[in-house]
Amino acid sequence: MKKVLAMLLVALIAMGSVMAGGSSEASGEAKIDENISMYVTVKAGGALDVRARIIADYMSRELGVNVTVVNLPGAGGLTCATQMLTNPSSPYDLMFTAASTFTAGPVFDPSCIYTIDDFRVVAPVDVEEFGLFIVPSRTGFESFDDVVEYGLNKELIFGCGGIANITYLYQAALYKALGMTYNTLIHNGGIEGITNCMGGHNMITMCGLETARPYVESGDIVPVLTFNDSDYTGYEGYTVPSVLNYVDNQENVYRSLMEVVCLGNLDDAHYEILKAALDKCLANPDCVAELEKVGLNYIPDMTAEEAEEFISAEYDTLTGFVEQLIE
Repeated sequence: MKKVLAMLLVALIAMGSVMAGGSSEASGEAKIDENISMYVTVKAGGALDVRARIIADYMSRELGVNVTVVNLPGAGGLTCATQMLTNPSSPYDLMFTAASTFTAGPVFDPSCIYTIDDFRVVAPVDVEEFGLFIVPSRTGFESFDDVVEYGLNKELIFGCGGIANITYLYQAALYKALGMTYNTLIHNGGIEGITNCMGGHNMITMCGLETARPYVESGDIVPVLTFNDSDYTGYEGYTVPSVLNYVDNQENVYRSLMEVVCLGNLDDAHYEILKAALDKCLANPDCVAELEKVGLNYIPDMTAEEAEEFISAEYDTLTGFVEQLIE
């Protein structure tokens, strides 16, 4: 009899284990057990690409799956975002890009099929501040006041990344507000804009403050304006005036936000797994140190929700600039 009871007890325990396992599976405890692609909006080797590869490496360690960088440059991020949205390799795919992918692209390109609402910010990663730079020996300009005076009488040629690019919109909006006459010379990236300026092909160019730093420190270019909301003193020997010294409009202030996003339809449970992994990476001193070596400015004190609000506000600003420029 005892043997029979013991056998029944074992059977009941086994049944309970099976039922418990079935219950756990039915509860759908979230996990990520497949490889992930991290799309990047620039070609391999660029600053954004190198940062993405560092983040992907650390996220792979946190998640226990491969996170592979996929470069899809073109159309200011539109090519990359469209591919990720329409043909993802995994529901957990990520994209590392600048806010302009979700602002300039949708504002300018009629073929754009997405907005920021089709994606979800996992975490903001970096902020880049921008300025305007000249070569006095090429132009005779010594300050932004000289640039303005020239543009009030003659056509100023400025460097930008394209008519639908952030660097065009913020410059054109500023120059028009000041009553200047202007035209543009398109370049591929901020460094090319600087070298064009050094070669006399453009008279002034917009570039990230840190990207331009080596050229400022070598004396090749001179900073004359920052798009920050206060004067910039980060270059030795220079106090670079804020754009607000010339226009009383906060919309003319610009900082480029870079962020990691996932697809907007990803469920909350798997989103939280990705977010927790990325947050750990960005809190890891080793990861941050590697990012700083390749140009990380600073990780903003901003939640994912605040980053999405930042992007929406930038979209509204660019829409307003376009309306002003076509008047």
